[in-house]
Amino acid sequence: MLLKIAEGRGSARRLPFHELRSDPELHLLLRIVARECGVGLSQMLCRSRAKSVTRARHIGVYLAHVELSRRVDGVARLFGRTRSTISHAVQAMEDGRDDRAFDAFITDIEMKFRSRRPQPQVLDHAA
Repeated sequence: MLLKIAEGRGSARRLPFHELRSDPELHLLLRIVARECGVGLSQMLCRSRAKSVTRARHIGVYLAHVELSRRVDGVARLFGRTRSTISHAVQAMEDGRDDRAFDAFITDIEMKFRSRRPQPQVLDHAA
């Protein structure tokens, strides 16, 4: 399902829910980030510049790159941003982790994700 969000001046971008759902780890991670930041997942994926949404988006981008080792260009495509914008967000979150309270917040999100992360399937080839 793609949701169309208006961006102003007659243009619109479809939110990439289909692509997001095809990556269960990333989908779970971004749902946790959205919930912990008090915003909707669709808000994180749209063009909103509201401070709370931007912060949640930056955290999601950072954790997708660092926790899940997703490539910057793939994260940029998902969020409808440029590589440089994603790199800037990642660097800003790295710098923010110098603050103990912010670092604890990010660590809490990481732990919630890790406790719910889908485990890889082990195939038994002996059969």
